[in-house]
Amino acid sequence: MAGICGSEENPNLTYLVVVPDAVHLGKTYKCSWGNWFLILGEGDRSTLATLRMLRNDSYDVLSEKLHKLSTAESVRNKDRMAVEPLLELTNQELLDFLKSKGTIFLTMNILPDRYRINDSNKRGLYNHPFAICTAGTGNLVFLNWDAKNSRSDLVRLRLYSPAETVVLERGIQTSGISLCYMNGVTLFCEQKGILFHDIDGKLYF
Repeated sequence: MAGICGSEENPNLTYLVVVPDAVHLGKTYKCSWGNWFLILGEGDRSTLATLRMLRNDSYDVLSEKLHKLSTAESVRNKDRMAVEPLLELTNQELLDFLKSKGTIFLTMNILPDRYRINDSNKRGLYNHPFAICTAGTGNLVFLNWDAKNSRSDLVRLRLYSPAETVVLERGIQTSGISLCYMNGVTLFCEQKGILFHDIDGKLYF
């Protein structure tokens, strides 16, 4: 582009300015916030569902105010090229009100997800998760205990919205309650020693 604009054959191109589609750009950010747990501030994560929970399930004063400042349509994750939800979510009065509340403690289920269900994230799929730990950017790993055969499955959870799960290894015989992740490998205690699972497939011996 720089070479074209500097061309003597097209002097008018020096006045060319790229103007982004503001609505599409806003929709992209809203969809990202709706589909991912984005890092905001000093390492805190947030998703659109947190605002939806505050609006629907928080204490009366907070919920009542958020109902006045936002509609149900604006806090739902819908793939629409609509302007109104963007204007509501960026309304200065709404932003100032949320900032004035300071720290708000909110317990949010990510497995199963309350608002969006898929085949890897539904009620009853993982009844006894334990030994949960972080596994790189945007992922968690945990063991899910099966009382019927006294074994556990190793599961990776991707912090999408709704969260996506993949069973990495089934039927692990372990009595350990701790799980550790390091450089793409999960380590956990088993009756006969320490087991590992190479999540990323990059471990060489």
